[in-house]
Amino acid sequence: MSNNGAEEQQDFRATGLETLRQMVKAEAGITFMPKIAIHEPEADINYIPFVNPKPKRTIGLVWRKTSTRSQLMNRVISLLTEVVFSN
Repeated sequence: MSNNGAEEQQDFRATGLETLRQMVKAEAGITFMPKIAIHEPEADINYIPFVNPKPKRTIGLVWRKTSTRSQLMNRVISLLTEVVFSN
């Protein structure tokens, strides 16, 4: 698999959004930031939005046919569908 010349610095790993933001401010790398987590204007950070075609993801729900939670899972699907397609 090609990494296009990108290398991970083993000393710098983070998963919290604020930690990632501070690492960018400290010039320790770049990151993706969800739109709801953007603080504009913000010193020392440039937020660059995606252009079309924008990336997307597919989410799947999988469970056993014999699961006792099939009714719950179908309700979760209904709620997610309602939220996603109402926007």
